[in-house]
Amino acid sequence: MTINKIIGVLGVGAILALSSQQAAAAVVGSGMAASHGLEAGLSAFDGNLSLSIDPLPVGVSVVAPPPGNVSNTHFGVDTGDAFKPGLLSSTFAMELSTGVLNASASSTVDGAPGVKESSASSSVDDLDFRIGTLDLLGLISASTVDLTAGTISSSASVGGTPGNFVANGGTTLEDASLSLVDADILGIGLGLDGNLIVNPDPNLVIVNALGLTVTLNRQLVNGEVGGSCAINDCHISVDAIVLEFTDFLLGGGLLNGELVLGHSEAGVSAVPVPAAVWLFGSGLVGLYGLARRKAVA
Repeated sequence: MTINKIIGVLGVGAILALSSQQAAAAVVGSGMAASHGLEAGLSAFDGNLSLSIDPLPVGVSVVAPPPGNVSNTHFGVDTGDAFKPGLLSSTFAMELSTGVLNASASSTVDGAPGVKESSASSSVDDLDFRIGTLDLLGLISASTVDLTAGTISSSASVGGTPGNFVANGGTTLEDASLSLVDADILGIGLGLDGNLIVNPDPNLVIVNALGLTVTLNRQLVNGEVGGSCAINDCHISVDAIVLEFTDFLLGGGLLNGELVLGHSEAGVSAVPVPAAVWLFGSGLVGLYGLARRKAVA
């Protein structure tokens, strides 16, 4: 069959419509997922008292396509630091210990049309985090901050097709408690001591005073609290517990930094149908024009 007959069957209008429709279409072209159990960056007394931990477990991230699935385990953390500002002052300390840290990430994005998903999860077992002063035995006997938990976990996922992306996230806290004592500034004390909610609502702030903010189930969608997915892009990050210190007074020193527990994030984005579709449509139209010129001649 000659090109004239092919064009005659399809019609120029149909070809142009096909080219336009295909060019406007999109597929889930890329995906990502990542997670870690904890990370910390805390510093006081001009850096003489510090606690710094890179994200653990390491290497838990997926960039798709191709589809991927990765997980890792870190068998516990036991670290801390102490500092005595002066001869007659108390010795201040920060201590952090955990059991097993787990993290996983996966994505089904392969560049082909259809519903795709990226997801991640993380967990921390047997958490014990303390900030306070040491006694004669070298133990923290007067805690300013005391956070413990049997298990902390979070999850994040994004799935769907372009224009219909849906993000989901959640946090679970088992046997978790937070105590804030001996944090008295000009007669104002934090005075919090109790168990934490098992499944907190997104972005639940339980403390925001005296330079300390504690947020449970912190969720950002496309980088914003209360955000929403865009037509061609959606990303969600979930942090089970976040402790943020901003000039928090600690025995004459100012504590700054952040402790993040149970981090999970996932994202997908759309890309247009490859430019080859445009070339196919414009090529047929070009052949049609050439055939018409020949016919007129």
